[in-house]
Amino acid sequence: MSDPLPQVDPDGSAVPGPDRRPSPQLAAALGELAAGNLIAVAVVRDGRIEQANEAFAALFACRAEQLEGRVSLSELAIDADREALAQSLRRCEGAGDSTSRLEFTGLRRDGGVVVVEMRACAVAGSGGSACAITLLDVTERSHAIARLRNLAFHDPLTDLPNRSLFFDRLRQSVAAARRSRERTAVMLADLDGFKAVNDVYGHAAGDALLQVVARRLAASARQADTVARIGGDEFGAILPAVGGPEQAASVAQRMIDTLREPFPVVPGECKVSVSIGIVLCPDHGTDLDRLMLRADAAMYESKARGKNTFSFAREEQAERPSPVLLPWSEALALGVEVIDDQHRRLVGLVNRLGEALQGAEPASAAAAMDELARYSELHFRTEEGLMDAYGATGAERHRQEHRLLLADLNSLAVDLETTSVMLALQHVKAWLVRHIDSLDRQLVAELRDRGQR
Repeated sequence: MSDPLPQVDPDGSAVPGPDRRPSPQLAAALGELAAGNLIAVAVVRDGRIEQANEAFAALFACRAEQLEGRVSLSELAIDADREALAQSLRRCEGAGDSTSRLEFTGLRRDGGVVVVEMRACAVAGSGGSACAITLLDVTERSHAIARLRNLAFHDPLTDLPNRSLFFDRLRQSVAAARRSRERTAVMLADLDGFKAVNDVYGHAAGDALLQVVARRLAASARQADTVARIGGDEFGAILPAVGGPEQAASVAQRMIDTLREPFPVVPGECKVSVSIGIVLCPDHGTDLDRLMLRADAAMYESKARGKNTFSFAREEQAERPSPVLLPWSEALALGVEVIDDQHRRLVGLVNRLGEALQGAEPASAAAAMDELARYSELHFRTEEGLMDAYGATGAERHRQEHRLLLADLNSLAVDLETTSVMLALQHVKAWLVRHIDSLDRQLVAELRDRGQR
C-alpha cells in the first residue's frame, strides 16, 4: 500500500503528519499504571527477563526479583509453547520497530498454569534492542472457548463426538481412502429395546443408560476410531485403516458383547442390544451419500434378522434408499400430548423432505423444506405459549434456541441445491433430534411437574 499523500497548507507547504509517539502525559500515565501493578509489564532482552513489575511476577506466582536477570521468558511457558514464544520475541527484537501478539500457557511456581495473552513491541535502549511486553490473564476466556468448542462438536449427554464432528471426520477418512486405497469402515448402530427403558423407568434412567452405552461402545473401538452419538439412540463409528472386513467385524462384535453386561444405572432389569450396519470404503464406493445409504440399509437388515447382530452392506443395496430417514421412536416421545403430536408431524415432514431430496426434484424439495420451516415456527409458538402459561423457567433461553434453530433451517434451505443430499438429510435429522432431545425434554419435565397433562 502506498503512503498517504501529505496534507498541504494553502501556501503549498506540507503539514507534518500526526506524531505517533505517546505524549509525555500519556507516557507518564502508562508508567504509573505499570508502577502501580495494574498492568503486567516486563522488559525482555535476548529472550531473558531484564525487568518485571510485581503484577507480571504474580501471574507466575513469584516475586519480581526471582525473575529479573534469572530466567528467560520461554522458561515460564509449557514445552509445547516455548519455541513459538522464543521465535516471537526474536522477531520483535530483530525488527527494531516490530510488534507481536501471542497467546501461551505459562507455568506458575505454585504448580498451576495460567493462559496469558502477550503483546510485545520493540524498544531501543542503551543495551541495544529489547522488547517491552504486557501480559493479560485470559485463562477463563480460554476455558470458555474450549467449552464452547466442546459443545459445538460433542454430544452434551454422552460427551461423544456429535453428528457434526462425525461427518467432518468421515469426510476426511473418505478423502484419505480415495488417495491411499486404504480401507475405512463406517458403522451405523441403533439400540434395540431402548424404548422399553424409557417407558418403564423414565427418561432419567434412559439418559443414564445412554451414557453407559456410549462409554462401552467407545471402549470397544480402537484408539484411532471415532464413535459418535448421531441421534437419540443412534450411534456411528468410523474405523480408519482397517485391513479388511474381519477387523471391522471384530469391533462390531465387541460392541454387541459389551451391551450384554448388566446396566446398574437402571433400577430394574433391562435388556438393551444393538443392531449394526457396516460399509467399507473404497470397497463399497467413495461417495459419501452412497456409503451412508448402504450402511443404513445394512443396519436395517440387522434389525430384520432379529437384532443384536451386525451386517455388511451388500451390492444390491447400492441404489436402495434408506427406508425412512427418521422413524418415529417412542424414545422421542416426551409425555405431553400436544408437543408429542407436533413432534410426530415434524418427523413426518422431515421424512417427506428426505423423499423429495432423494427423488432429485428441486421444486418438490424446496416445497417440502418450506412446509417444514413453517410448521416448525408454529410448533415453536405452541411451546412458547405453554412456557408463558405455566411460568416455565429458562423461557428466554428456550426462545433464543428456537430463533437459532429457525435460522439454521433457513440457512440450509438456501444452500439446499449445492449441499450433498445425504449430508443435508442427516443435518435436518440431527436438527430435529437435537430440538427434541435438549431443551424440549427439560421443558416437558417441568410442565409435567406443574400439572400439565
